[in-house]
Amino acid sequence: MKTKTRYGSTIHSDDTIQITQDYTFTDIEELRVFWNNRKSISNSGSWTADIKMMIISLSDYVKSEVYFAHIEGDEEE
Repeated sequence: MKTKTRYGSTIHSDDTIQITQDYTFTDIEELRVFWNNRKSISNSGSWTADIKMMIISLSDYVKSEVYFAHIEGDEEE
């Protein structure tokens, strides 16, 4: 399984931005087990599974400071 974090392009008036965690699988059984256990990872946000692309995504909202800290960390590398 590979994991990728994506952020939306809009900061909302409540100072939040969308964050999406993508989990990519190479095995449908691994995807199925992960999907059945997803609530142990997070009960918040919105879970979706694209079974053709073998990707499970969790979308939620975080404060903009999380996004800015993320991009500042990328610039330091």
